[in-house]
Amino acid sequence: MAAGGCSRDSSSEATGDIPIFYRTPQVPSGEGFLRRAGPARWEGRVITPMLARLDVPEELRPAEPELSIFYDEQGFRNPPDLTDWEVVVAGGSMTELGHLAYEDLFTTRAGALLGVRVKNLGVRGAGPLAAAHFLREYGSAPGTRHAVLALFEGDDLDALLREGRAREPLPSPAEGEREAVGAADPEPAFAVNAHWLHGETRVPISLRIVPRTRGFLTGEVREQLDQALGEWAEAARAADMHPWLLFLPSKRRVLRSRLEFEPGADPALVEWQLSRFPDVLRRMAKLQGIDFVTPIGRLRRAMKAGRLSYNAIWDEHLNQYGAEVVADVLAHRLSKPPRASRRSARHP
Repeated sequence: MAAGGCSRDSSSEATGDIPIFYRTPQVPSGEGFLRRAGPARWEGRVITPMLARLDVPEELRPAEPELSIFYDEQGFRNPPDLTDWEVVVAGGSMTELGHLAYEDLFTTRAGALLGVRVKNLGVRGAGPLAAAHFLREYGSAPGTRHAVLALFEGDDLDALLREGRAREPLPSPAEGEREAVGAADPEPAFAVNAHWLHGETRVPISLRIVPRTRGFLTGEVREQLDQALGEWAEAARAADMHPWLLFLPSKRRVLRSRLEFEPGADPALVEWQLSRFPDVLRRMAKLQGIDFVTPIGRLRRAMKAGRLSYNAIWDEHLNQYGAEVVADVLAHRLSKPPRASRRSARHP
């Protein structure tokens, strides 16, 4: 297939040219949360069909391979024969990474490095409260010992604010609406608003996610995040797992010192200044007895060495190399004894 297509499966009809990754999840799970339908499969390319829809010039489209992207019966990116696992990772689109082959997911790569099985509970649009729900419903197995909340500072934190509101059961989609053609997440129009500079090279870049600062953590937001971390820790310990928080930075944070902005770029992106927001999250996690890990340092070193860890145009998720870096950092940390003690948690 030139652009890609979705095979028929037990949950939906063929869905045209919108890759699964860019569709809004439609299956209610728990009180107010959504997951994907499954089993499902997408054959072909993932990012380039969307770039074609946005009329992105061909010279800016990546040399994307043909892929077979599969989802299990629960709508997550796991093989159908996964019945036990040592590590579970829950999060949003930066965990799902529906544009990468299964073997290139950071969860799969981390498992290979550790010699263990890892279950991926990533779904586009999920925030930390949804992740805790997915952990309780789908994350426990006899061999599971570690539960990792992957928190991306983009839409995962936006979802936190939505999830902090009153949680009410969502209505089931009407017949024929589930994973329907055209049910794509709303996305901004294509724009090259910066260039990443490396030596004499200028790489066109699309940016829209403004990294968080300490100012984001108002009293209300801090309370919501504290509650979400508490729910994550409680869900993990109830299943005899050790809780972890993996903080995933945005492209703007990692590339901060090597960017040249185009005239007219969003002032919020241009004027953003580095803050200690990740350190605040680290302290909040520690108070809950949650171990904290982040690949910021490794991603920054890769950038300085000339390796781009994110998709350059339109999509801001990790690319294959970025997922490899995150996997290496996560595997290294999980191979060490946990630091946070249950005695330090406020909600043991």
